[in-house]
Amino acid sequence: MKARSGPLLLGAVSLACSVAGLVFAGTQLTDTDRAFLDAVAASDVAQVELSRAALPRLQTPAANHLAQTITSDHNANYQALLDLCRQKQYVIAPQLDTYHGELLRRIRDAASTEAAERIYIDAVSADQSALNSLLEQTAGNSNDTEIARFASDLLTTVKSHSSTAQQLSDFSR
Repeated sequence: MKARSGPLLLGAVSLACSVAGLVFAGTQLTDTDRAFLDAVAASDVAQVELSRAALPRLQTPAANHLAQTITSDHNANYQALLDLCRQKQYVIAPQLDTYHGELLRRIRDAASTEAAERIYIDAVSADQSALNSLLEQTAGNSNDTEIARFASDLLTTVKSHSSTAQQLSDFSR
């Protein structure tokens, strides 16, 4: 049976970090920094889950490539985020929110591949745009240099995803 990563595995990783004694009060982080780390973790989980669900339903090679790229990039980002959180002694335990859970259901239940692709592209476009804003704000305003650098590094990837999703959205309309 193939191992599956996702919210359950991510929660287990967070729990393992807690049990291993890697979790302390996290007092060196501001509430804003903690909210940022939590938001990026949730975004990574959502993007990976949506992309994995969409992949078998995507009809165009460009959309398929975007979903594969997002899966790879957000998995890699999540690992970097875990490393940063360990360094900061902060545990993240992201879960798929209700909004993304509904998008996941809509992609899986779409009446056609065209409909599934449209839902996926629109979701990626909106999510990457929102993440882009958060990253720009954090990169420019965080007092924590490692968090600011992390946000700045991720920003390039997210801008690329956002641009590709927007081009796909414009092309298919």
